[in-house]
Amino acid sequence: MYFRWIALLLLVCACHPFSKAKLSEEDNQKQKIESGYFGEGKPLFLVSSACDQTKQKILVFIHGSPGSWSDYKKYLNHPDLQKEFCVIAVDRPGFGNSPTDQSFPNIFKQSKLIGEALFSFFAKKEIKVYRLTLVGHSYGGPIVLAMGKWKDKIEKLILLASPADPLLEEIHWYNKFGSITFVQWILPNFLNHSNEEMYSLPSQLKELDEQLAILESDLTIVHGTEDTLVPFQNVKYLKEHSPRSKVIIYALNEEGHFIPWTKFDLILDILLQRSKLSPSI
Repeated sequence: MYFRWIALLLLVCACHPFSKAKLSEEDNQKQKIESGYFGEGKPLFLVSSACDQTKQKILVFIHGSPGSWSDYKKYLNHPDLQKEFCVIAVDRPGFGNSPTDQSFPNIFKQSKLIGEALFSFFAKKEIKVYRLTLVGHSYGGPIVLAMGKWKDKIEKLILLASPADPLLEEIHWYNKFGSITFVQWILPNFLNHSNEEMYSLPSQLKELDEQLAILESDLTIVHGTEDTLVPFQNVKYLKEHSPRSKVIIYALNEEGHFIPWTKFDLILDILLQRSKLSPSI
C-alpha cells in the first residue's frame, strides 16, 4: 500500500507548481511585473506589480501551505488592482523561489521575515508612505494576524479560509504518512516543510490568542461553509477572540477551501471595496 502512495506523491511532486514558478517575458514587459530577493539574513522572493513611489496603498498576498507567489498571478496581473494598489505576492520561507534548504514552521518567525522583506522592498522602491492591506489564505491567515501588531502601517487584514481555533486543527493521515522517515527522503522540501508547519500550528494558534485579544484592525474574514480542510467554525472563534477589531464576515454557502480561485471575482470586488454581497454575520 505504501508503494501506491509513494507513486502518487511522486506524480504530484512532478506536476505541482508550488516548487518553483518563473515569470514569463509577457509578465515582465506588458504587465508591470517585477521580482527579486529582499530582506536580511534570509532574503525572500517577492513578485510585485505596478509599484512605485506614487503608490501608497500596498496589497500583499501571503500563500498557504504549501503554495507560492504564482497562486496569485491572476491578481498581480489584474488592471483594476494595479490601478489601485502596489500589488505584492511573497514566497514564504521554505517555499517557491525563496530559500528551501531550511524549514520555518513558526508563524511568528515567518511574519518577521516577511516584514523584513517588505520593508527592504519599500526602501529599494523609495516608497516612504504606505498603508498595507494584508491578504492571507489558509496557513497564510495566522501569519497575517501575527503581522497585525504593526497597526500603524496597516489599513486592513483579510483572511481567506484561515485557521484560528487550535482545537479545530487536526493531524490527518497524510501528515502522519509524510512524517515517516523514508517518505521524507522521497518528498521535495516544500512538502516536508508544509507537513512540519501543520504539526506546529495548534500550539502557535494558542499563542496567537494573546495578539488577537489586543488586535485593533479592520478585519475581513471570507470563509466557505463547506471547507473540509479549515472548518467554518474558525470564523466564530475569530470573531469572539478579536473584541477590539472591526470584523466583517463573508460566509460563502457551499464553498470549500480554495476560494481565492473559485471565487476570484468576489475576492477582487472585496479588495476593491465594490462587493455587492452583503456581509453574512
